[in-house]
Amino acid sequence: MRRAAVLISILCWLGSGAPATERPKPRPAEPGRTPARGEPSKSDPAKEKIEEKKKQGSGATAADKNKKWRDYQTSKTNQHEATYKSEGEARGVAQKILGKDIVKTGDNKWRSADGKWQYRAKPGDVKDNHVHLERINPKTGEVVENWHLRWPGSGAR
Repeated sequence: MRRAAVLISILCWLGSGAPATERPKPRPAEPGRTPARGEPSKSDPAKEKIEEKKKQGSGATAADKNKKWRDYQTSKTNQHEATYKSEGEARGVAQKILGKDIVKTGDNKWRSADGKWQYRAKPGDVKDNHVHLERINPKTGEVVENWHLRWPGSGAR
C-alpha cells in the first residue's frame, strides 16, 4: 500500500512540471520495514563515517595513505650498484628516471607518477654517499630492483 502511495506521489510530481533537478527525497526507513530502492537504510556507523569522509574530500586516513605507498623488499629483490662522479649526478639520474609529476610518499621518499619507480634518500644513506632508486610493482608495492647510486666520499657534491 505504501509503495502505491509513493508511486502516486512521484507520478503527481512528474506531472506538476517541477524542474528535473528537484527530485523527491526518499523517506527514511521505518523499523521493521525493508526500505524500497533508493531509500536510505539503517547502516552501521563505520560505513557512515566512510561515506561522510568521501563527501568531504579524499576520504583517506593517514593509515590508508601509508598502505597505498607501502613498499617492501623480498628475497627476490635484485640489488644493483652504480657509481657516479658526484652526488648531484646520482640524484640527477634518479630525477630523470622518476620523470615529471613525482609524488612525495613520506620522509625522504618520492615516487614516479605511474608508481613504478621510487627514490629514497635517508640522511644516513646520504652520509654514506649513496641514495636508492627502486623499481616497484605498483600493484603490490614489492621492490623488484634496488639500485644503490653511489658517489665518491668527502665533499664531491
